[in-house]
Amino acid sequence: MPILSTSLSYTGYGPLRNKVKAQFGSLNLTSFVGYVVKNVADYRRCRRSHAEDSCFVDAHWRPLLDQCAHCNFDYDVIGRVETMAEDTKYKILHIL
Repeated sequence: MPILSTSLSYTGYGPLRNKVKAQFGSLNLTSFVGYVVKNVADYRRCRRSHAEDSCFVDAHWRPLLDQCAHCNFDYDVIGRVETMAEDTKYKILHIL
């Protein structure tokens, strides 16, 4: 039995297995990769035209940039450990 069929044979993967088979006709690595690529493309298309919260893609293959919480902040200063004393002085004098 192919590894993908064995991996997706667990009960929790039933809906995913059914979606892959319905869209690509078989359950093999090529159809699974095709499903993931299509799913991510649909997600990106949705994000361009709808509110972010209305679009869904499985977290396991969501683009990393969309999972990057610290990327959502608008930083004023990026400090370094090596220059922490100077960076702290700058923050105190210029930001606070």
